[in-house]
Amino acid sequence: MTADELTNLTIKDSLEFGPNTYTFSGRPHIPLVQDVLEAMNNSGKIMFLEIKPNHANNFSASSRAGQLVAKMVTDMGLVNQASITSFDPIKVRAAHQENPNIPTGMFYMRPYWDTKCNILQDALQMLPEMKECPLINVSDCQSFMKGVFGSGDVLKAVNASFLDMDYKIYDNSLYSNHTFDVLHKNYSPTISAGAWAMYSMALKNDSAEDVNQDSEIERLRKIGVKRFITDDVNRLLHKLGRASTSTVLPASESTTRTSSSSSSNSSSSSNSNSNPANTTRPSSSAVKEIPCTACYMMAFLILLFCF
Repeated sequence: MTADELTNLTIKDSLEFGPNTYTFSGRPHIPLVQDVLEAMNNSGKIMFLEIKPNHANNFSASSRAGQLVAKMVTDMGLVNQASITSFDPIKVRAAHQENPNIPTGMFYMRPYWDTKCNILQDALQMLPEMKECPLINVSDCQSFMKGVFGSGDVLKAVNASFLDMDYKIYDNSLYSNHTFDVLHKNYSPTISAGAWAMYSMALKNDSAEDVNQDSEIERLRKIGVKRFITDDVNRLLHKLGRASTSTVLPASESTTRTSSSSSSNSSSSSNSNSNPANTTRPSSSAVKEIPCTACYMMAFLILLFCF
């Protein structure tokens, strides 16, 4: 699908996500990356740009995606207002190569440890910096991720300076015991680590997991998480004791969850300490698709707060 074709589409007036149905007050056209960057240009907010898709179809397409987004951020003079991240290390690598001054990061998800490590392995096998690493051919996902996460080699290979993971990974014996000990020792003493997705749209309101989110946020803050990615900005702000925030997007793009009294469900991130830019990249290591012009991606806002 081309950019022109995408801009002729409109967002659906309702969306079923998990047990919830979300209704939109209007049906705006799908914005492109440039539209989002222009809307945020004078907002004073830090942009957290995630490039999709999560997997790497091929090295060239993934590299082109990362390069285009970084170039657009650079050309629009937004280097000090944006960070770029992805599950796909090839996109992250290309973004850093296009402009090393733009902070770049990676996402890790639980399926990497369970049964879907091939998603990450396929990308790593295409990375020149990782071709000599024996870990990329390990078939057992637990063993693969124990080595990859424990060493920090992936982030080192692509020069990423921050990491965001499923919140259930942190200090969980199934995935990573003493997570921050590993991060500080093998990545960087000042690495910025975030957690997702708090107050997820997919959770049924008042379910045990939904109610448990409050205590999870407290746990994560105590062990060192600096950033939370959320589907419910105002609920997270309330939990953090912050004032509600308004969005720069048109009012017609607001959403309502029919099973909730909350009126704000925009995907966003609340940073508990600092911009990912204010971190030191992991030290160097020996092992070291977008379907149109940079239009298929997700843009998240980081609301900067200090605990």
